[in-house]
Amino acid sequence: ESAPATTQRLGQFAAPADPRASARSLSNAKRVVYVSGDFDLLHAGHVEMLNRAAKHGDFLLVGVCSDETVCQRTGSPPVLTLLERAMALLSLRCVGDVVLGAPWEAGRELLA
Repeated sequence: ESAPATTQRLGQFAAPADPRASARSLSNAKRVVYVSGDFDLLHAGHVEMLNRAAKHGDFLLVGVCSDETVCQRTGSPPVLTLLERAMALLSLRCVGDVVLGAPWEAGRELLA
């Protein structure tokens, strides 16, 4: 399986804490749940929303908007970089993987 170097590096942070536990796989998922956002300064509200979303499927895929998209939408740059926000999300047990530089709104091309 070929993946960009940044995804492979970020994957190290998402590895199961118990090496005997199998990692979740997007390709093996029966029902994928997708949510996206800027997730700047991850807080309890974000975590609660992600935990609830994860209960609707067996794999939670989280889109993380680029720094440029966040700046365009909010009028100010995010406090944390895209990679810092992605690493914070991957540290959550409920998050299966992240999409770096995801669009603000998911279109058909992303969901296909």
